Amino acid sequence: MIDKLRKQAKLLEKQDSKYQIIEKILENDKCFLEMDIDTSYSILKDLNILPSDIDNVYLSLTTKDMYEK
Repeated sequence: MIDKLRKQAKLLEKQDSKYQIIEKILENDKCFLEMDIDTSYSILKDLNILPSDIDNVYLSLTTKDMYEK
């Protein structure tokens, strides 16, 4: 999922410089674990995640199992 978000940020950065910041944040695989929920949701909205999907995407990005390998 984080890789999909990185691709989306890369595409959008050409339109707006705020996406360069988002792209930099997404370089950290655990960025969603390290930021507050409001910032996380704001980034997901900026990356055009559908409002109906934001909860599920956020949960998948903050699930401990995702980071255990």
